Formats: sequence, C-alpha cells, structure tokens
Amino acid sequence: MYREEENMNESKYFLKLTERCHRLAMECTDPHTASRLATLGDEFLNKAAQLSSKAAAERSPYGAMNGAVVAARWSPSA
Repeated sequence: MYREEENMNESKYFLKLTERCHRLAMECTDPHTASRLATLGDEFLNKAAQLSSKAAAERSPYGAMNGAVVAARWSPSA
C-alpha cells in the first residue's frame, strides 16, 4: 500500500512540473527555449502516466500480472 501512495505522490509531482513547463513554454518569447520547455513538459507527463499506471496495476485484482498491459497503453506514441 505504501508504494502505491508513493507512486501517486510522485505522479502528482510530475503533473505539477508538466503544468509549469507548459505554462512557461507558452509565455516564453525564445522559440528554442519554448520548444525545449514543451518537450520537457511532455516527458514529465509521460513519467506521471507511467507512475499512475503502476499504482493502478497494484490496485487491480490481477496485481502485477496486468501491469504490462496497463503500461503499454500509456507508452508515448511517435
């Protein structure tokens, strides 16, 4: 149970970083910096999704057996 809560706290932290990076990217006047901030925000979002999926897999009735399927849904698309 403790690990699940830790994943959720980490997930929320990365979501806050995502919002911050995307907000800064929208306000930034330098295109290169804005692009890098947006990319960084997307990376944080993917990390939050992975952590959230791990927590959901730990709560599921099938446990870790279902984790690979849940995580595959959150894989970043090209």
